[in-house]
Formats: sequence, C-alpha cells, structure tokens
Amino acid sequence: MKKSRSQFHSKKEGPTFKASELCHGARHMNKLNHELKNLCKRNHDREFVTQNNRHNGLQLIASQLQAVGFHTRVMSVHDLKGRHVNRLVSLWKQQALSDATMKNRLAMLRWWAEKIGNPGAVKTSEEYGISRYHLVTNESKAETLAGKDLSTISPWVALSLRLQEAFGLRREESMKFRVSWALKGQSPDSISAISLKPSWTKGSANGCVFWPGVTSHYRNHRSSSPEYASDDCIEQIMKNII
Repeated sequence: MKKSRSQFHSKKEGPTFKASELCHGARHMNKLNHELKNLCKRNHDREFVTQNNRHNGLQLIASQLQAVGFHTRVMSVHDLKGRHVNRLVSLWKQQALSDATMKNRLAMLRWWAEKIGNPGAVKTSEEYGISRYHLVTNESKAETLAGKDLSTISPWVALSLRLQEAFGLRREESMKFRVSWALKGQSPDSISAISLKPSWTKGSANGCVFWPGVTSHYRNHRSSSPEYASDDCIEQIMKNII
C-alpha cells in the first residue's frame, strides 16, 4: 500500500486548530479561502510541516473574517487591509487566546501581506498590544543519554538519539542523517566538522556543525550497534560519538 507524503514526516510541535474552527465554511469554499489555498500552493516557503500549519491557519483566518462580518465570498486575497487585521486581533483577544498563539497567527497574516506586496497591512505585535515572549527560565532543558538503557528501543531510534546528543541535532536532522554526505570526504579519524543538507534542517537552511578536538575526545567510546548502520562508514563515525 502506497504511503502518502505526510506519513514520512515526523510529528512536530506547531500551531493546532480545533476541528470545529477548520470546518467552518468548508462545505462551500468562498473566494478568499480558495485564493489563499492557491497562494500557499504557489509559495513553498520553509519546511513541509510549516507550510501545512500556515495553510490551515490561513483557512481559519479567512473563515473568522467571514464570521465577523467581512464578505469573504467576494473578497480577493489582494484585498487584505489593516482593518481586517485589527478586527481579527480583537476577536482573538475576546477568545482569550495566548500571546504566543496570536503572535503565530499574526506571522501568518504578515506572510500573506508580504506575498501580495502590502507588508504595511500588518503592524508589529507590540502595536496590537501583544506582549513580547518572556524567557521563563535560564536553566537548560537538554537531556542526556547517560544511564539510559537504549537496548529496549529500536536500534535505528537509538542511533538517532546518539546523533542528537553528540552533535546537537534536531530530531528530524538526526533521522535523515547520512554520514557519507555529512563528512564530505573527511576521514572519520580526523573530522573537524559535519555538514547538514538543507532538506534535513529547519527552514531548509544550509548547516555546518564544528567542534574542536572531536576525534581525541570521542575516540575511546564505541558504538553498541554498528550493525544497524545506514551506510558503510556509520560504524566508524559512531566510534567517535558514542
């Protein structure tokens, strides 16, 4: 059975929308919903999960504009004005949404405004009375594998976790990691940096992870499951990072 594209992407945290919100106006898609859908299809900014969240968020916003009295059945995607944004922010505040949620939705509106050449339609979050993010704690939330028994989980997942700990990779980066590409011809005995492919990273950005003295620091550690390597030299590099 052929899997859909979405099944190959790991679940990530992002904006969530209630089914009742997304279903509003779904039976008879109006002009604005339809044009926003096409706008998202034509612009593949950022990673797949972000694109999907943006699409869902803009569909919700279009439905909310209709709910507060705007004629979205005839409204074009190019008709976005400051009055639309002001009314949406008022609605969100009435719904007692968190500042973080409102900031996420304003970011989607800002993306929409930039795509139609009218960035001035959306002001800064502070101008709408939405406070800045506050750092709750300065304590590190990083976890370590020390003392953890990885023998009870899939060897592939265990390797992924080790890559995350050793190189500070995100989950998706560690799952897509390919040693032959990351080393770019370097010998595992003299690694100075690893390269990250844009398709592995958040925002499809080129990445490079440097660390001094890695070989001497990790050489004494051995991989516990090299037989599950994804390519021929994974065993050698895992000797350096486990």
